Amino acid sequence: MRLHLSLDSEHIVPPKKIPQHDECGILIVEDEKIWRQIYKINLFKQSSNRKYKFYEASNGREALTLLAQHSSSIRIILLDLVMPTMEGQEFIEFLVTKWGLSHLGIFVLTAYGNEETMQQSQLRGVRAFIDKQNINFEQVSLLIEQFLDIAEKPKGISTGFYLENRPSSTGDREDIYLRWNLGEERAEGFRLGPIEEIEAVDLPNLRTEFDIDQAQEP
Repeated sequence: MRLHLSLDSEHIVPPKKIPQHDECGILIVEDEKIWRQIYKINLFKQSSNRKYKFYEASNGREALTLLAQHSSSIRIILLDLVMPTMEGQEFIEFLVTKWGLSHLGIFVLTAYGNEETMQQSQLRGVRAFIDKQNINFEQVSLLIEQFLDIAEKPKGISTGFYLENRPSSTGDREDIYLRWNLGEERAEGFRLGPIEEIEAVDLPNLRTEFDIDQAQEP
């Protein structure tokens, strides 16, 4: 099957299924091949209980084509914001606004982040921002697994769960928050804990005991 991509990307048919299985397709959208190789090699080393299958795109247009072709496999997108042809923000806008794919885990990998860009991306469903110059692949793999673990549950699929890093109130560390979309650019959530302690969080109990309807905005 060969797809021809028009300038407005309207000819690509959006994926319709939310895959649920032990294999996770990870789409790496990065214009520099060396970075794509670094991500693949290091995340492969971190995979244990779940098999990672990697797809590569050098820009947003290639990424949309791969999503249309492999919709039953791709569940995670590692996305660079600064790329030629279709940059990261434009890709996110198309993915969420036109295709409505809020169930995908989008993780932004960039060395050029700013506060306004981060806020806009979070409203569009970006799960986390990761500094590609100081990347901890063990932490990235943990974030991916936590997102998949939660998002596979029915409530996660319907509400769009995602993880978000925030500076603590004292400013001396970063905390991880579990968030979910409420529509109309609103979200609720609660603090899971400091990044360095997140492995101690009992996510199975969290899923069964937490009542989303009684949550408070952190």
